[in-house]
Amino acid sequence: MSSQKIIKQLRAPKRIHLKIINFLVILLVITAAPVSLASSVATRTFALSGAISQSSLTTYFECSFENTYPASGFDYNQNFPYAEPCAYPCEKGKWNWVNVRPTTITQEWQRNAGSIYLITDPSDATRTCARFILDAPGTRPLTTAQHTKLYEVQYTNRQNYVEPYPTLKEAYYQFKIWVPSSITIKQGTLLWQMCGDLNSYGTLPDADSPQLSLAFVSYGDPIPQTLMLTVSGFYYNDFVSGINTNRFFSIMPTADFPKDQWVTITIFAKQGTSYRAEDGTLTIWINSNKVFEKNTLPTASYSGTPYFTWGIGCYGSNKEMLNQNFLFKDVIVTSKYPT
Repeated sequence: MSSQKIIKQLRAPKRIHLKIINFLVILLVITAAPVSLASSVATRTFALSGAISQSSLTTYFECSFENTYPASGFDYNQNFPYAEPCAYPCEKGKWNWVNVRPTTITQEWQRNAGSIYLITDPSDATRTCARFILDAPGTRPLTTAQHTKLYEVQYTNRQNYVEPYPTLKEAYYQFKIWVPSSITIKQGTLLWQMCGDLNSYGTLPDADSPQLSLAFVSYGDPIPQTLMLTVSGFYYNDFVSGINTNRFFSIMPTADFPKDQWVTITIFAKQGTSYRAEDGTLTIWINSNKVFEKNTLPTASYSGTPYFTWGIGCYGSNKEMLNQNFLFKDVIVTSKYPT
C-alpha cells in the first residue's frame, strides 16, 4: 500500500474536526530534516526571563479540572461524553470539540478513540485532575489513530479574548501534565496543538494538520524518543501540495522529561505579520525553564484572524500501547506569563 493511501486512511472526516499530525509523513521525511538530539536539556535550558511582567494579566481561558460535577455527568471515573461543546464546567470559556470513544460507534475512528475522565490528583487528595487514556480494545496496530483530545475554538469564545489579544495576537498557553514513567512511544503521541484558524483548519485541502504541535515521537534506533515541536509545511513559502515540507524541532529526549510528577508547560505564541511570513515567535518553558525559542516561525493564521483552534490531549498513533495516558490540570490561556 502506498504512503498516500495510508495517509488517507488516517484522516478523519472534516465534520468532526479530527485532523492527524501525520506520524507516517514525519517518518518519511526525517532523514531530510534531521534534528540534533545530542545536547542534554541541562545545556539547552535557560532561566525564565526577568523581563516578563506580571502586571495586568488577563485570563482568556481557564479549566482546572479541579472538581467533579456528578449532577452534570462528570463524577470520578465517569467518561466524558462524546457531545459538543463539552459540558464540563470550565472556570472561563469551554471546550468546543471533544474527541473520545462514544457509546454508539458509527465510524471507524470512534472505535479506536480513547477516554477522558476525572480522577483524584495523585499529589493532592483534595482535588481532581483529568486522565486522557488510550483504552480502546484491540491488538495494536489499530486501524486508525487513537483520538483523545479537547479543543477550544477561540473564535466561538471570542468574547473572552478581550484586549490586548485581538491587537497583539499573542498569548501564553499553560498546563500541568503528568507523564507516567511507564511511557513507551511506538510512533507518536501528541499533547498540545495549535490547529489554525476556524476557516482554514480542516476546510482547505492542505490545511488538515495542526499549524503547531507538541508531541512525544519515536523514530527507532539510533534516534531516541523525543519531545518534538512540528510546524506544518502549509505555512511555509516553499510548500507544494502533496509534498511534505514540515519543520521539526527537538525540545528534549523523552528520557529527560520529568516523570511521575506534575510538570508545568508554558507556550508563548505570537503571530507573525501575515500568512507564511517567517517572523512569528514561539517560546516553550518547562517548569519555568526556557527550553525553546524561535522568532522566525510562520505563526500567523491563514486568514489573518487572531483566533485559533487549539487543544490538549493524549492523541496516539495506531501503534501506541493500550492504556497509555497523560494527566492534565490547571489549563489556562493568559496575556502574561502565569504563575
